[in-house]
Amino acid sequence: MTDTNTIEIIYGLVDNSTMELRYVGKTTKSLAERFKRHMKLHSSNAHLNNWLRFADVSAVVLERDPEDLN
Repeated sequence: MTDTNTIEIIYGLVDNSTMELRYVGKTTKSLAERFKRHMKLHSSNAHLNNWLRFADVSAVVLERDPEDLN
């Protein structure tokens, strides 16, 4: 962790209908804030945007405070 105020998370987006992990990302924001940004569909990834638009998706923490976020 870089400093005491930074949250470091590796997270996944799960398709709730199949329980399949479909996306893995990393963030220094809260998981709720990052998920909200995903749902605004600002990604340049059209496939991800289409999936988010039509699927029932949940965000889950895969790892918190990894030794190296990269």
